[in-house]
Amino acid sequence: ATPIAIVSSTNATPIVVTTLSNTLATGDLVTIAGHLVNTGANGTFRVTRITATTFSLDGSIGVGIGAATGTVQILGGNQTGTGTSEITATGT
Repeated sequence: ATPIAIVSSTNATPIVVTTLSNTLATGDLVTIAGHLVNTGANGTFRVTRITATTFSLDGSIGVGIGAATGTVQILGGNQTGTGTSEITATGT
């Protein structure tokens, strides 16, 4: 997926990130890179969708107000539930 440009981020706990638009859903996994000032936003987080342009980074702590720097890369969809997987290999 194409990285999404960040418009701003809040100095809050959790950090709220603003983009021009996004398709994120609560529980999605994202990686943020290159975000200046509010460097607490850089890393990999589960998100909580707030609006079509804002989401919070679960477990994050703001360290300043971030401006229009950095990108959001969506890593995967909402992973909820429990279960087990079994892999069986046969052959020579």
